[in-house]
Amino acid sequence: MTTAQSDPVTPVSREPQRKTGTRVWLLLLIAALAAVVWYKFAYVPSPRVALITSGDGPYWDPVIAGAKEAAKDFDVKLVVDRIKSDPFVQADVLKQRNEQRDIDAIAISPLNASIQANLLAEVAATKTLVTLDSDSPVTGRFLFVGTDNYAAGREAGAIVREALPEGGGLIISLGNADKENTQHRRQGVIDELLDRPEEPMRKPDAMDQPIKGEKYTIVATIVDESDPAKATELVAAALKADGNVKCVVGLLGYSIVRIASPAFYALGDSRTPVIISIAAVIANAGLNLALVRVLGYRGLALGTSVAALFNAGALIWFLHRRLDGLDNRRVLSSFARIIVASLVMGLAAVAIDRALTAWIPGNAFAVQAARLFVTILSALLVLALAAHVLRIREFREGLVLIAKRGGRESL
Repeated sequence: MTTAQSDPVTPVSREPQRKTGTRVWLLLLIAALAAVVWYKFAYVPSPRVALITSGDGPYWDPVIAGAKEAAKDFDVKLVVDRIKSDPFVQADVLKQRNEQRDIDAIAISPLNASIQANLLAEVAATKTLVTLDSDSPVTGRFLFVGTDNYAAGREAGAIVREALPEGGGLIISLGNADKENTQHRRQGVIDELLDRPEEPMRKPDAMDQPIKGEKYTIVATIVDESDPAKATELVAAALKADGNVKCVVGLLGYSIVRIASPAFYALGDSRTPVIISIAAVIANAGLNLALVRVLGYRGLALGTSVAALFNAGALIWFLHRRLDGLDNRRVLSSFARIIVASLVMGLAAVAIDRALTAWIPGNAFAVQAARLFVTILSALLVLALAAHVLRIREFREGLVLIAKRGGRESL
């Protein structure tokens, strides 16, 4: 009989397991202590910055875009309060942001530095305060980001002098009369036109009465609250009240038609712009029908362009007669130079198109598209060269505006 014997069981020692567990806990403890030390002495949390605008217009688009790009570059948490142009609404938002403990800094464009001075001082005492576009230097703010608004106003006044060398009446249109930057720009225009010495801290001239100089008279100062429609309405009313106005300073950009048409209504003449508009529509239809038979689809573009030029030219001509002049010498000089540059561009486009057709023949879509692209690009380069040679100021100003738009720069 065979007896089965089992191998003796060797007791398992738990000592290595205890040592391993101790080492793990020790490593975790060391890591925890290192994290505490790093957080206490080396960790720098991302600052949180609030940007409070002074309005909700398109002016703030590039400002906000630039702030967001900078926030990414410098590891900043940015919050944006895009508010309406109301100093009391802005004050409420500023109070709320100042009470937030997680907000480290506030950037603001004060709408009314005088009534907001105490509140801004409170913010500056507890947080980093930066003003932009419009300043409030009495608050103890960290710094101001903006332009020399008084100097900018004098530059605008110099442009008025160039446009109206013989003098005349003008209107100044402001977005907000309470902002420090607007007040300084307006004063710069006035001081330049009245031949006053430079004095940036000069007491602002009254806004409710005309300001007369030797050659120039500020007929009125209007506040449009950055609303293009309201600006047009107020300027039209001012033109109706004084028919001797030769210039408007500060309006947002409009086309010739958008400027000239309201001027007729302000002068009590609603028939002229309506008649010209009807004539332009009829001319557009007639030109398109006639030119499309000769030039094909190109005739549609040419007909529409000629009709638009007719509309603008007719409005300017009749407005010129009503107002006894619109700086004829400068207008005619610019118009003649633009015509010459346009003719040079047109001839270049025709020559380039013919050369490309002979060099790259074919009616395939890709071939035609390539020829069209090269022709347009070459024609634009010729136009730029012609405008530079002829010193067309409007073309240079247009290029500057496009560059600023493309670069998203803030003024």
